[in-house]
Amino acid sequence: MDRLVMSSHTASRATFRELAEATAEAGVSAIALTSREYKQFLAGGECEEDMVAVTGQTGVRVTDLESVFGVLEPDPTGRTARFADHLFALADLFGAQSIGVHSGFDGDVDAAAERLATLCDRATVHGLAVGVEPVSVMGLHDLAAAWAVIERCERRNVGLVLDTWHFFRGAGTIDMIHTIPASAFRTVQISDGLMVGPSGLDYLEDTLTNRVPPGEGEFDLCGIIRALDEIGADVAWDMEVCSSLLDQLPGHEAARRTADATRAVLATARSSSPESR
Repeated sequence: MDRLVMSSHTASRATFRELAEATAEAGVSAIALTSREYKQFLAGGECEEDMVAVTGQTGVRVTDLESVFGVLEPDPTGRTARFADHLFALADLFGAQSIGVHSGFDGDVDAAAERLATLCDRATVHGLAVGVEPVSVMGLHDLAAAWAVIERCERRNVGLVLDTWHFFRGAGTIDMIHTIPASAFRTVQISDGLMVGPSGLDYLEDTLTNRVPPGEGEFDLCGIIRALDEIGADVAWDMEVCSSLLDQLPGHEAARRTADATRAVLATARSSSPESR
């Protein structure tokens, strides 16, 4: 059975309790928590102890935390290391399983791999895996570049995060998936959208507002699903739908709509694949 994870981005205006309850109602038992929404929960008056209690009451765990930026770049002030410590502490609090990484990259694979290895070793102390997510407008711009660093890193607790939004905006190709070992893929952050963003809109703003549930946009999500199935990848499906439209809905409706859409796309991809005929 596919492992579904509800991103806190998908119901970004909900309280933590509302997010957990909506996730449970959608038949999902895991949450990917971003640092942005975590800060919003605290600002809204929720405390860490209450959030942990909610996970016990709902049976919904926080399994993934995002994100540490700049891991593959020099860190002369220690800012990146300190933020990693913050995520490690949250992981210990919630019993999370992984943290995410975004980063610039200057092309020096050896130096980047050494920095990534350091983070992975620190994450191991907390029982965490590390997911490296390429973004087309950042230095670590595609799956191939990210895999080159991960492979050189030579750590067992690190793998790729394929975000379908960034993938179809230049961070990968279907053919590229077939050049990477199945074991390298850890997570797919699944959403849909337009192949080309609105003119004049900043990439970050577009990323955080214009995603839609799977099957409601132009992305070839079935192509990604089939390619990962063909190579034998075992991934979690993190439903990360950053959407100003979903933000207008109650949290339980946004979560249900996204989970139903994700299950439908996964089923469609498998039912129409050559292997299923």
